[in-house]
Amino acid sequence: MLTPDQRDEFHRTGLLRLPRAVPAADTDAMRERLWRHLAVTRGISAERAQTWPQASPRRLQALRRTGAFAAMAGEPLRTALDDLLGTGGWREPRAWGQPLVTFPTRATPWRAPVASWHLDSTGPEHDLPGLTVFAHLAPVAMGGGGTAVLAGSHRLVNRCIAATGGWRSTEVKAALAAEHPALGAVWTTGDEVDEPAPGVRLVELTGAAGDVVLMHPRTLHAPATNAGDVPRETLVEIVLRR
Repeated sequence: MLTPDQRDEFHRTGLLRLPRAVPAADTDAMRERLWRHLAVTRGISAERAQTWPQASPRRLQALRRTGAFAAMAGEPLRTALDDLLGTGGWREPRAWGQPLVTFPTRATPWRAPVASWHLDSTGPEHDLPGLTVFAHLAPVAMGGGGTAVLAGSHRLVNRCIAATGGWRSTEVKAALAAEHPALGAVWTTGDEVDEPAPGVRLVELTGAAGDVVLMHPRTLHAPATNAGDVPRETLVEIVLRR
C-alpha cells in the first residue's frame, strides 16, 4: 500500500518511483530474453559495442507477446496500480512490457529533446485515465537515455483539457505554449529552464535495475538521447483505467 507521502509525490509531480520493485532474478531473466532476441534477429550483442546501431530497435512486439516481460508486473506494481486506480479499476494488458533500448550516441552531449514530446492520455473523460509504467532492466544514469519528462505538467494538462476539451498532444502543447512561452520553448528549442511553468521541471527517468516508475499519462514526455557509455534498457507499459 502506498504511503500518504508517496501519493502526494505522485499527485504533485506525476511521477512515483518504486525502488527495486522487480526482483534481480526476474530482471536478469528479462534482460537475457531481450538480448538473446536482439542477437538472433538483429545481430546486436550487449557485449560488443561495434554491433550497436544508432537507432533504437523497433518491431519488438512479437517478443513482448511471448510473455517475456510479464515479470515486470509483480506484487509491488500491482499494489500501486490498485492504490491509484482502484482494485479492479484497471485493465490487465494482453502482454506486459514494450522494450525501450537506446544506444549511446558516441560522444554527443546530452541535450533536452526538441521532438516527440507527447501525452499517453486517451480521451478527456477522467483526470487519471490510467498509468504509464517504466521498469528499468539495467541501471540508467543521468544523460543515459532515460525518458525526458516535464514533471508536474500533468496538472497543467488536466486544467487545459477541462477548459478546452482538447486532449490530443498537439492541441494541448499549442495551448500550453501560448500560456507558458518558456514551457513551449522546451519542445521547440530545447531550452532548459529550471521551472518553465509553475510547478514544472525537466527530469530524466533514471534509476537502478529493478526500479519501476509510475507516470501520470498526461505528463508531457519525450525520448532522449543516450550520452552515456552503455545502452538504456527499460520496459514501458500503458495501463488503462476500466
